[in-house]
Amino acid sequence: MGGARSKEDLPEDVLRSGGAGVTSGRPYFFLASCPDDSLQEAIDLADRYGGFHCVGDGDEGFAAWKGKAAGQFLTLKRLSPAGRKVVGIAIAGFGHCNDEREFLRQLGGKRGHEQFELKQCGDVKDMERWLQSEGYELAAESAAASRGQAGPPPEESGRTQAIASRSGRTGLFGSVASLFGGAAGAGAGAGAAPDAWKERWLMDVQHAVAQCESADEGSAEALRAASGQLAAALRNARGAGIPDADLAAADVRLEELEELSRAAERRLSWRACWWWCCCVESAGWRSVDQQEAHLALATGGLETGVTEPGAAKRDARELEDRRRDLNMKTVLPLPARGSPLPAGTRCRYRSPRSGWLGAIVEGFNAGDGTCDLDIKKHAKPENIYPVANATEGQAWPVGTLVEYQSSSAGNWLEATICSFNKGVGGNECSYNLDVRERAAVDRIRLRVA
Repeated sequence: MGGARSKEDLPEDVLRSGGAGVTSGRPYFFLASCPDDSLQEAIDLADRYGGFHCVGDGDEGFAAWKGKAAGQFLTLKRLSPAGRKVVGIAIAGFGHCNDEREFLRQLGGKRGHEQFELKQCGDVKDMERWLQSEGYELAAESAAASRGQAGPPPEESGRTQAIASRSGRTGLFGSVASLFGGAAGAGAGAGAAPDAWKERWLMDVQHAVAQCESADEGSAEALRAASGQLAAALRNARGAGIPDADLAAADVRLEELEELSRAAERRLSWRACWWWCCCVESAGWRSVDQQEAHLALATGGLETGVTEPGAAKRDARELEDRRRDLNMKTVLPLPARGSPLPAGTRCRYRSPRSGWLGAIVEGFNAGDGTCDLDIKKHAKPENIYPVANATEGQAWPVGTLVEYQSSSAGNWLEATICSFNKGVGGNECSYNLDVRERAAVDRIRLRVA
């Protein structure tokens, strides 16, 4: 392969240019999807031709990859002239590559993503032939264009190095950091530095989102720390003038973290007060008045010999918090019936061969825990998902047992449907679950008790 030097062999000033000079006059491109067996070779090729990539973390989930791919496009879109395309390259492969290509095909049709263009290549050599045919040059051949230009302003160099040092993981953070190093220094206009600062704050948000993936779902303290870090990054980004639309995915992740943190705190509180829960009778909860009386006894009473300053107010707040918990309503699963979904319910079946297929529930097979659909008999529950354009009458019933794919937890969580949110303005519908509000239909699948 021509120009087969590694990224470490290139001159420092070429690396600092980050492709700003290499792609001048041509669209920015990034490696969006690639088979695992040729991943490093494809990343090296993109680097040599001044491109970017959002692949490289083999242990991340599909939902996390979608966020990185969309974020990479939006970042390069803001750095491109109005109307210029941003090219996402997908190298042919099987398994996860099929799902990734399907997502990329649909990405250009979304509002605000019209500048995205998908280029599919057969292999890494085919990708290099396409880059050469489009006029992209090796970074080493265009280094002379950047050698005579000044580096990043002194007041920014420290922050640039700090971002580069904590961005050891491949993907969005490393590739964009190299761009900003060159863009800030090569930009002759006064507006170059503010734009670079905004992108760096956005990188902080994306880095905080990535850090949330490792948060322990069962630890309220770890979840609070992760949500606090993400909330601080979002505040800084908004203070720098980054539009809310660019932070929407991070806002959703923050809401999910806060909900998981509250759930972990409730579990901890319930374990500490297990003896108090003996007031639950077999017929159900007793009246709220009886429970409040029990709470007063459990806390020792609010009127008995309190001498510590402020203790009365603190105890009153604690009692009020417990009263509020008493009034919380828990959505219980639907009672046992012949099928986890009523016959005639619309759904989507995820076929390993054909992808998403519309289907209608016909019945349930209690022997093996599968469902009969009009397009397939004995369909496994984990392949049955809600439809994206359902109306109120077509929604899955409240109390239906499902599983929710949590990005923070990194796995599927058992959940129950609480309510339905109809799609508005062409957006997909969503469901409120007992573990997550406004959960996307692509993250919900059927569960059989």
